Amino acid sequence: MAPVELIPTEIHEWRHAASILAVDFPEEFKDLCDALLSFRLTEDQIKAPGGSESEIPKTFSNILRPLGWKESQLNAKLVVDDAEVSSDTHKIDYLKNRIA
Repeated sequence: MAPVELIPTEIHEWRHAASILAVDFPEEFKDLCDALLSFRLTEDQIKAPGGSESEIPKTFSNILRPLGWKESQLNAKLVVDDAEVSSDTHKIDYLKNRIA
């Protein structure tokens, strides 16, 4: 199935993401497509002050959290000349089964 057939025309992919997700992570792919299709960005959301979190990510959280998408902290390891350096990176808002 060609990537164009995998995703609704309202959603645009980058670097074959839809093909990879649809084949290797079909449940997560469906979650993300459903979330993107149900989300509506309003002028009020754009104009409203965010504080610690605006209504926009709250809307995504209301859609994705019940489906098992969780916030997570990434940890990176760099090996240089056999010496390993670990570093906490940043938080990921939505992670499920290795998909972020």
